[in-house]
Amino acid sequence: MKVDGYQYEVVGPDNKVYGTLAEAVAANPTFTTDDNNFVVVYSPENDQKVIVKSNLSSNLIAQTNGASDTNWTGKTKLGSVTDASLKKAGYSYTVTGPDGKTYATWAEALKANKFFDNNDVAGGSATFDEQAVIAQALEVRDGIATMASALGEQAPGQDAEIQQFVVNYTKNADAVDQDTKAAQTDLNKVLANKDASAEEVAKAVSDYNKAVASAQADRDQAVKDANNVATSPVNGETAVKAAQSKLADVLKNAEAGKASTQDIKDAMTALQDAVKSAKSDRDAAVSTAKSVNKGAVANESSVKDAQSALDNIIAKSAKGEATTADVQAATKSLQEAVTKATDARNQAVSTAKSVDKGTVANESSVKDAQSALDSIIAKAAKGEATTADVQAAAKSLQEAVTKATDARDKAIKAAQKSGQTAGAKNLSDNNAVQKAKDKLAQLIKDAVAGKATTADIEAATKSLNETVAKAQAALATAKKTAKSEATVPAYLSDSKSLQAAADKLSALAGDPNATATDLQNALTAYNEAKDAAQAAYDAQVKDAKTVVNTGKMTPAKQHLNELLANGATASEIAVAMIAVANEKDTAIATAAAAPVVSAGIITTMHPTLVVRDNTVPTVTAENKLPETGVDQQVWLTVAGTMALLGLFLVAAKRRKNDDKEA
Repeated sequence: MKVDGYQYEVVGPDNKVYGTLAEAVAANPTFTTDDNNFVVVYSPENDQKVIVKSNLSSNLIAQTNGASDTNWTGKTKLGSVTDASLKKAGYSYTVTGPDGKTYATWAEALKANKFFDNNDVAGGSATFDEQAVIAQALEVRDGIATMASALGEQAPGQDAEIQQFVVNYTKNADAVDQDTKAAQTDLNKVLANKDASAEEVAKAVSDYNKAVASAQADRDQAVKDANNVATSPVNGETAVKAAQSKLADVLKNAEAGKASTQDIKDAMTALQDAVKSAKSDRDAAVSTAKSVNKGAVANESSVKDAQSALDNIIAKSAKGEATTADVQAATKSLQEAVTKATDARNQAVSTAKSVDKGTVANESSVKDAQSALDSIIAKAAKGEATTADVQAAAKSLQEAVTKATDARDKAIKAAQKSGQTAGAKNLSDNNAVQKAKDKLAQLIKDAVAGKATTADIEAATKSLNETVAKAQAALATAKKTAKSEATVPAYLSDSKSLQAAADKLSALAGDPNATATDLQNALTAYNEAKDAAQAAYDAQVKDAKTVVNTGKMTPAKQHLNELLANGATASEIAVAMIAVANEKDTAIATAAAAPVVSAGIITTMHPTLVVRDNTVPTVTAENKLPETGVDQQVWLTVAGTMALLGLFLVAAKRRKNDDKEA
């Protein structure tokens, strides 16, 4: 919709005016039952220019401004330009119009190009009643308004790139100094006039001489001025050198009488114009060079080198040692260096931001490296750090990640090894070990998920190792204690239950897989068996002491008393007590024979008892009394009764034998 040289507005179906079609559509998004036309209203913009220049000078002959497609014929600033004003002594000319065509006269060119061009307009307000045009456009309901209906006039077909008229001067082949030629003509007329007076001839000669002298002075001044044209610092520019070379040729021709003073002046003017144009170009090039935006990469070595090279070229150009093209080339090199450095910077930042921290992102070393990288990136964005700084920080982060990952793997391996140690059978009942083991296992899982640090794993591993060491030390102490406790006193050696408990405790003390619970349970069983055996023994001793202390002392009692004093077993005490019981029936058996009889009865009752030298037998491992105190008392009661019954039977037999003998 944009048209060069015009601005436009859009009238929507709601009869409101919008700056753009997008705004109009946004305000009228749906169709209505009425007309739904969007009318585009164009208006010309101001600041269009028409210029007139010549091929002999860069200075403008005339210039005027106006709105697009308006007729500028007769504008004040161009009104003074006529074919008469364009005439130049010694030259003929043609005029090239904005349409690119060449015309023989200014009038013809002007007639063919009388409208302002509408191309490349900077912008401005319309010069006609825009509201009236919009009101007119609102009446258009059978289609979108055309440019003609909006402007009220038809735009011309031309649309030149640059709207300018160029006067092309060509020096006449017979150009000579016009003042001298005129004086020569006047002199010739006077000399040819037979009626001319002497005064007239003298005046004509004087005028001629004056004209010649003036022309010579003018020629000398022109030569002097031409030789004094200052070309620095643009003396190396192609256009300046070309103009200077042309001026030198003209001066050479002038000396040979082949060029006029005007030729010299024109060549000098052309050189001055070339110098002026070259200086303008030079100033523009330097200005452009100094305005290169280096952004955040100004501190990059490549950019600084390019800037230094440009500064050097600018300094040389100021002394005429470098050309505008050199400045422009150095400027381009700087711009390219900036672009390349910016691309490298962006790539470095992108690479830095893509560093994969994996599961060690929460490690302090990685976080520190990341923080340092973020700081460098922020500084780089402000031009306070280089791309190399970003790359170095990114490398440091990558190294921190690698180191942290290695440390993490090492910590996990050590933790797993500690976990295996903590899984020993002899620690299976240790709650503290199992709790520390479970905590470490969970931390390993958390670390893999990035929720725990290597330090957490190491601390938990250390804690587990310490807990295991403490548990093993306690277990070793418990085993040592159990081993020392797992003994049976000699006086309780006939207790099978105590001996079994002691044997089990001793075996566990030497079992590497035994747990503290196993040892504690065995120790408790041992202590309970020992307490029971001790209680039965104490009851037996008490009964024996009662036997010893009742009645008069006898050999059997004496023997029982000695057993008590020497820590005899319960079985030994029981047998001795039976002997004492046997010894009581003195009417049937003598005191000396009682032990033998008693032993015989006991042997009959308990054949496993061994009797030596008519002494009370010693209870061996094969003939121990029952284990508990109650069983022993029952046994002794039965044994005592049987012993007494035996004595009666023996006495009865002897009495019967005595009766037979009698």
